[in-house]
Amino acid sequence: MAAPCRSKISEFSRRLAELYITRYPFIAALVFTMLCSEREQAGKPDTIPRILIYIQFAAQFLSATMMSFGGQRSLFALVAAVQTAVTSAVIHTSSTVYLPPWLVMRMIARDAAVVGSFLIIASRVHEKHSKRYRLAHMYPLGCALVGIFFAAYAVQLFRDQQEAIAFLSHMPLATILQPVFCVCFICSGLILASDNRDSMRKAPKLLIPLVILVLLFVEMDFNYWRSNRKVEFWNHIDQVLKMVNALASLLLISL
Repeated sequence: MAAPCRSKISEFSRRLAELYITRYPFIAALVFTMLCSEREQAGKPDTIPRILIYIQFAAQFLSATMMSFGGQRSLFALVAAVQTAVTSAVIHTSSTVYLPPWLVMRMIARDAAVVGSFLIIASRVHEKHSKRYRLAHMYPLGCALVGIFFAAYAVQLFRDQQEAIAFLSHMPLATILQPVFCVCFICSGLILASDNRDSMRKAPKLLIPLVILVLLFVEMDFNYWRSNRKVEFWNHIDQVLKMVNALASLLLISL
């Protein structure tokens, strides 16, 4: 009785995680548009070239639409991964975009997790195939990028004042939990970056509840991030959605 129930829960988790990741570019395109609008209303100069905004919106809309259908999912998951990586590189190497170093680190690490999630979708390892899919070799790289995000978050939580204060001021029993979270995140991140499939499946079981706690207690206080840390509202929305994307990736890896 327990085995069929567990199987149904696993299948539901897989479908839910797939649904979020494959539709994520739709959400990201909307959030990116709202962020550009927020910056324009605040009177900030154009920090992102208009042509890049249009190209990104078109690429995200196209990749999300095609990933919604099973036929070309792998191809357009790769397109979404490349587009995310290129956009992140262009934005964070531009001399016209100035953001605090701690925020740049936070954004780049979460972009890496998003790229990793698309590579996991492209590999189709989490799906039930009778034979190995031709892009299955993308799976370890996708898991490694997700692992890099969690390792980077652990380093920031330990060394960066902004992340540490946010954690300590929101999480219950924060002084006790901070070193515990750091160790769990960095160890699990390193395991995900390894090529041991059995260990990679176990790491998300530890990470998933921790990520949910961080999302609920730390990331969801939008007023704190906007007022105290001067993070743009839609930028923080984007960071939260990327962390949810990492959570969806963990669900796929754990299956």
